Amino acid sequence: MRLCRAYGNWRKDHLQGWGAILQKYAITPIQQFDDVSGKNATDIALTMDAMDLLQTIQPQIFGIFAGDSDYTPLVVRLISSGAQVFDFGCRQASSISFRAACTEFIALNSEIKSTSQTAVPSQSNVVANKYATPLPANGNLLD
Repeated sequence: MRLCRAYGNWRKDHLQGWGAILQKYAITPIQQFDDVSGKNATDIALTMDAMDLLQTIQPQIFGIFAGDSDYTPLVVRLISSGAQVFDFGCRQASSISFRAACTEFIALNSEIKSTSQTAVPSQSNVVANKYATPLPANGNLLD
């Protein structure tokens, strides 16, 4: 089973470029309105959904495209339940504690100027942390 979701307030200008990418890769956008400025509504929605998935279908692998240290307790909980968690992000924008908590950090191309371009991590960009578990033999995270 493969579930791909992206969380955010898709009405915000800075997320407008993501529509084509979400469609191209069959990623379901999850709308989260910002009822109050400065709150973590999107973070909480993602965390709740991850915990629901953990309790229902029990995925073996989670991929989080973020770098926010607020997700560190979620990652620790998912890993303690036997799941692997892969962080995809830019090294400069990712929290060190979040990267360290994940099974593996996969650095995306930091030269990307806009969301209209997509990055595919090359093997040389994959950074395993000291707690890393090997990838499946075929290298596909989704198998």
